[in-house]
Amino acid sequence: MPASRLIKKIGVCAASLGLALLLVSPLMPSRHTQTLPSPLPPKPLHRVRIVIDPGHGGVDGGCCYKSNMEKHLNLAVAKALQLELEQLGAQVKLTRTSDVALAAYDGVPGRHRRDLAARVKIAREYNAHLLISLHANTGPPRLKGSLTFYRQGDNESRRLAGLVQERMSQLIPGNQNGILPAKFAVLVGVDMPAILIELGFLSNAADRERLLRPGAAFPLAAGVAQGVLAYIQGNDAVAPTISPYPVPDGDEPYHESECINADGE
Repeated sequence: MPASRLIKKIGVCAASLGLALLLVSPLMPSRHTQTLPSPLPPKPLHRVRIVIDPGHGGVDGGCCYKSNMEKHLNLAVAKALQLELEQLGAQVKLTRTSDVALAAYDGVPGRHRRDLAARVKIAREYNAHLLISLHANTGPPRLKGSLTFYRQGDNESRRLAGLVQERMSQLIPGNQNGILPAKFAVLVGVDMPAILIELGFLSNAADRERLLRPGAAFPLAAGVAQGVLAYIQGNDAVAPTISPYPVPDGDEPYHESECINADGE
């Protein structure tokens, strides 16, 4: 083949190859092109609104053991529980975030009931799906473990209470007193599933060690959070324990705001 024809043929082939590459190149991935990440699935408590109510606060210290006051314990567990629930995707609001009362100590009778009404108002205005009120207890030294009250007559509150108690007992063996119905103001004042957890007894040496040691709030919070997750996922407690306590007939938790200095005092 003459050299001129060979050069011409090579030129045609090169042009054809260039056109082919030009047409194909948009379809070929570039090493500089960043692949967009797939959207993450929503977290299990996505869009679930929860109000956590750390009981007492301010002028109302709740029960105590020596210098250890219930109001501080309640708030520490509430903040740990907020972190646990937010990591699961929940929207969380605390009725108080510091050592304050929700009703001023102004000498007008009924301050405590106004304080409870303020907590209920927060839960209602937040349009919460769940309300969790946190407390601690005192009593004879033999009594120990957590106890969860639910709104009397409400099956959803009962299911939530059973699951919370079950999960807390799994994470903290022996931490189980069971569940009981109650007509406490903070429970009956709302129209969403609501529970009040007595986290343990400051009057019991074993409970006190568990409640007051550094970092104690986190296993308690983890147990409550796992119970909430199980509730939202539609589970039922395997066999919720009914507490041996008598069912309270008043509208407030039946422990008094008292301070003890030693076991049973």
